[in-house]
Amino acid sequence: MAITTERPLRIVVGARLSQESDRSTSVERQLERGRAWATLKGGSVVGEAVDVDVSGDIDPWEREGLGPWLRRPDEFDALVYMKIDRMSRSTRDFASLLLWAEEHGILVVAVDDGVDLSTDIGQMVAKILSIFSEFELKTIRKRIGDNQKHLRQAGKWFGGIPPYWCERKVGPDGLPVLNAERSEITLKMIDMLDHPTEPKSATAVRDWLREEGHLPLRSIMDKEAGREKGITKKMRTKKNTPERKRVSGTNMWETRTVLNMMRNPALAGLMTYKGKIMRDEDGEPIKGMEALIPYSRWIRLQKKLDESSQRYMRTRKERNVSHLRSIVVCSECGLNYNLHAPKRKVATYRCSSVKRKDRPCQSRGINREFLEGLVYEAVADRLGELPRVDVVKTPQNDIQEKIASVRAALRDLRTEYDDGVLYDYDGGDEDYEERSRRLVRRLRDLQKRSEGSVGGSSVVSLGSTFGDWWEAATWAERRLWLYDHGVRVGVCRYGRPHSPATEGVQTHIMWGDLLTLEKAAKGLTSTNT
Repeated sequence: MAITTERPLRIVVGARLSQESDRSTSVERQLERGRAWATLKGGSVVGEAVDVDVSGDIDPWEREGLGPWLRRPDEFDALVYMKIDRMSRSTRDFASLLLWAEEHGILVVAVDDGVDLSTDIGQMVAKILSIFSEFELKTIRKRIGDNQKHLRQAGKWFGGIPPYWCERKVGPDGLPVLNAERSEITLKMIDMLDHPTEPKSATAVRDWLREEGHLPLRSIMDKEAGREKGITKKMRTKKNTPERKRVSGTNMWETRTVLNMMRNPALAGLMTYKGKIMRDEDGEPIKGMEALIPYSRWIRLQKKLDESSQRYMRTRKERNVSHLRSIVVCSECGLNYNLHAPKRKVATYRCSSVKRKDRPCQSRGINREFLEGLVYEAVADRLGELPRVDVVKTPQNDIQEKIASVRAALRDLRTEYDDGVLYDYDGGDEDYEERSRRLVRRLRDLQKRSEGSVGGSSVVSLGSTFGDWWEAATWAERRLWLYDHGVRVGVCRYGRPHSPATEGVQTHIMWGDLLTLEKAAKGLTSTNT
């Protein structure tokens, strides 16, 4: 395409880096080559299109530096890059760029490649070079992927952003280095969430972090990079997707950030890949860094977080919330009693078999307030006067922890197999069966070793009485407490059609672990007296 104009060429000089630390093709060097070409041709540089930390396969129209210029083709006559692979490493995107340039009369120049893109032969050669650039990108990615896989299997850090409590560097052993100050903050967060008597919510931890003025990891990274607070930076996006932005430098912690940190197995020193704990052939987790807390405490922390999410999760209107979900079961057929709360009618619990055509039982619905009142009074009468205690297991060794780890490995293995991805190859079924047999043998061995060495337990006083706590607790807290302690309520109601939903109700309470708590509380009372 020949540019026929009497005025000097208006030139936009472009530069792109996949990584800001790449010095071989630095931004300044790329821009200097473009400016030199402009001087040689007697043109004037009207702007620069600089994209840093942008992969070569990102659509040119979606880039922060180049994209705006491509949407204003009447403001320049030539687009100059040092090399074709700096423009794009995608053959399709490069061909689209050439077609766009031809439609708008824009000269595209790759200085170091020495290709005249104003001719058909030059464009053909340029497209061939772009094919090699795309192939090179795929080769680089495969090499990086193979290297990361080797590092993961060897228990070495394989790149990416280290966790909040670590420095952004690795030590001589190839593992991230702990940051003393942020490690102390993280341990304080864990202590608040895992407190034995008064655990805090993730939102309360978030508020504490804000009050103390501690910066989240993203803000620390922005500060180290010299990015000012409040600057917006476009994130990488694919073509035809809306732009996503973030605000750099904010010092605001969010509840989700706290939860993600506490859910990270790296707290126990474990290495993860795509959100799953990496394990060796024996099912043991692969250590990837120094642990802040033992694996057993991390497991306990996850249970606390699960309880908290159940307790504080958003629900529908109170009328539609079942306070006895999975607690009440039908004494006749064994199915759950579910809440039925239609508008302008009395809410009832009824056997879930009512939705089946072949109903296995004839038990009728029970008035909601009546049934919940029965359960409330039964617990208050049995435990209300006793001091509130908890029974904490104290294992004498780590065999139980290893058993739990192997069980988790078996669950992960079955999930991977059911997904049909990792073992979708010739011999994949045999590999799965062999690894499964190996884990089962290890599990049986650990179970034999654990016989007779399960450990003991200790009684911890939680203050006040069961009655005080039961009265002050919400129904969501009561339901979770009953469910976790294995309490189930068998119910049924037989009566005349259209009879009151409080007539003919029969109940049988299975107290589960509350019997252990009752015994422990009575023992503590007798000891104190």
